[in-house]
Amino acid sequence: MLLDLLRSLSRKEKIVFIGALVVFVMAAILSISDYLSHNTTTVPAYGGEWREGVVGQPVFVNPVLPTTEADQDIASLVFAPLGQMIDAITQVNATTWDVHLKQGLKWQDGAPITADDVVFTVNTIEDPTVNSPLFASFQGVRVTRLSELSVRFTISNPYVFFVKDHIENLGIIPAHIFSGSAVQNIKLSKYGLSPVGSGPYMVDSYQHDGSGFITSMTLSPNPNYFGPRPHISTMVFKFYQNNTDMIRAFNSGEIDGLGLSTANSLSQVTLRHQTHVLTSPRYYAIFINQNSTSSLKSLAVRQALDGAINKTALVKQLFNGYATPYYGPIASTTNQNTKFNTKLLQGLNLTLTVPNDQFLLQTAKIVQSDWQAAGATVTINAVDASNLENSVLKNNNYQLLLFGNIVKSNQDLFSFWDSSQFPYPGQNLALYSNSQVDSLLEDYRSNPSASARATDLTTASSLIAQDFPAIFLYSPDYIYVSSPNLQGFSNQKVINTSDDLFSDINNWYVKTRMVLK
Repeated sequence: MLLDLLRSLSRKEKIVFIGALVVFVMAAILSISDYLSHNTTTVPAYGGEWREGVVGQPVFVNPVLPTTEADQDIASLVFAPLGQMIDAITQVNATTWDVHLKQGLKWQDGAPITADDVVFTVNTIEDPTVNSPLFASFQGVRVTRLSELSVRFTISNPYVFFVKDHIENLGIIPAHIFSGSAVQNIKLSKYGLSPVGSGPYMVDSYQHDGSGFITSMTLSPNPNYFGPRPHISTMVFKFYQNNTDMIRAFNSGEIDGLGLSTANSLSQVTLRHQTHVLTSPRYYAIFINQNSTSSLKSLAVRQALDGAINKTALVKQLFNGYATPYYGPIASTTNQNTKFNTKLLQGLNLTLTVPNDQFLLQTAKIVQSDWQAAGATVTINAVDASNLENSVLKNNNYQLLLFGNIVKSNQDLFSFWDSSQFPYPGQNLALYSNSQVDSLLEDYRSNPSASARATDLTTASSLIAQDFPAIFLYSPDYIYVSSPNLQGFSNQKVINTSDDLFSDINNWYVKTRMVLK
């Protein structure tokens, strides 16, 4: 019909008609576009793949027995924490809690999740032959089965952070998988790299090269997961020997995301990306063994060691500002702005022990330069991380130790500064003893009043800083680098350990769709 109409028109009428038609079509398109822009919105869609780079490789993917950082990262996706499984918690008294599980929870193989799994998990942690990294923190914790879905936790002394730190964050492992063999043989199980978990993802497969190094592991959504379905359909973890190789893989487009514990290698990332700067409540300090030499027993000498270091310049040089100078064990500890007598360093012979890590070695060299400028002679003793525990920490075999402490979000300093926490395996690396600080830290752990705890913490931190048992240096930001298409990632999360990066994994997405408002 349209062709018949066009044939009946003169040449001039055809031009006018076609012009009017074009205008009409363009107006319609603009009208539809305007309608869609005002009446639709973009929402996350299911699907897509995310390739995550990690230094190291998995050995045993398990929240109770992780061997490597890669184990922890993957376990955080494969195993759900107990907090997600709880229907109710009842506090019986200051040291006892009854925990009731939700009904209908299942492991990825379809077996029910019960109180037996909780009891088995805690008993495994507390068995010294297992060598769980959680062993020390669970001393004095007892768990008993009350019913098919209920357990009772009991601790020796009041601890106001117990629910958050020990109950809600506890990764549960399946009793029906592991209880049939001797506990000390768990790490020999085939389920180390083919775990049966309860989290949002499950392990599909893994690949290794000719030398046996695991190069990648692929995860897919767990159909029995009881939480929100993750948007990303495939998570691929790719493993590298070091940061340089991992960053090179990102620049070549082989991976989509990678975590950097510090920003000192961020400049090597050249491919277009998003930089996520995340708070990490850890600090690095030079812990002083005052028993190693008489000069370090002098408060004035320890003050001079601190005063000779330009912490602001150190942070700028090493991390391009992606770190905070520290003057005590918590961020709010203020700089006393005292002019210390650095001439006291003249003639001192000092040995600074440091883990053989790039940014820590760089830190040590800057400190060495500052101290030597003040007249000291400084030797750097770099120790491989694999030998650090046996050769240095066990016997407090150091004069000055450059090391880091990871402080949980509750800012409990007890493990690092209470006099009961040395010698090894305690974590009081400065061998620090102050009865007033001990009292404050113990009250901080047990006092139900938040305001009273805040006062305890501030006072304790100030007292520690004034005693100079360590030279506090900095707290570096955690940097996550991602391709521009990642959405749903929260920059407000706090990174204690690298697996905290995935605490909001169910919100991540790389695919979108349009829907009407």
